[in-house]
Amino acid sequence: MHKNNIWIITIFVAVLAACGGTKPKPSTQINTTDRNTRLLEKGVSFFAYGQEPFWNLEVYDGKEIRFEGMNKQSFVHPTERELPTDSQTYFLTYNTPTGKFNLMVLHQPCTDAMSGEKHAIKVAGLYGSDTLHGCGMNIYDKRINGKWIITKINNKNVPQHLGANNIPQLEINGDLNTISGSTGCNRFSGKFVLRGYKVHMGNLATTKMACTNAMEPAFLAVFNNVDTYQINNNTLLLTNKEGVTCEFNQTK
Repeated sequence: MHKNNIWIITIFVAVLAACGGTKPKPSTQINTTDRNTRLLEKGVSFFAYGQEPFWNLEVYDGKEIRFEGMNKQSFVHPTERELPTDSQTYFLTYNTPTGKFNLMVLHQPCTDAMSGEKHAIKVAGLYGSDTLHGCGMNIYDKRINGKWIITKINNKNVPQHLGANNIPQLEINGDLNTISGSTGCNRFSGKFVLRGYKVHMGNLATTKMACTNAMEPAFLAVFNNVDTYQINNNTLLLTNKEGVTCEFNQTK
């Protein structure tokens, strides 16, 4: 067996053992909103943590990762790559001053045994003599979650007299990495991964109805290449890679 496969198998075993039906301990209160806001303001795009031993990992996409553990274990490591955003399991290895740090990220449900907090990502790793396991989460502005209706495309008002059924609308769930909605004609759904203020669009499943208005192509010209987002009060601004924008108002 190749040596570079040994740590992968070891981590898989650790994850399976960590997820083996143990009941969560009594809930420990965690202000998740404050934690998310604090990490977002620091520029963190992905955060992971675990217990036994206690550890946490902050990822600044395209910049660095920061690890802190027990027994004064810590390191800061520069990185030029962003974490993958698809739904596949992936592995990362870093050479640190005190040895290799091996990390595995799985897009599977994870429950923190200490607090009962639920996440969409499991994380495991090897660092020194410690086998790490815990939960991970993308850090983003959670105000984006919910339903939105378009008001402007490239700073031009969308004619509201068309009616809600003929105007693009979105429903976003950043914790589940999903988006669904309407182009003003066709329905769509798919992956919508948020890290920091960056948007990573996955493949969308779309109906194929013929459209009688020009709203859909104008909307898709921006939406299919969305790169970043901003939120100001109840207004969401999506910007594509060419700097063209779509503006939305939050709705119920």
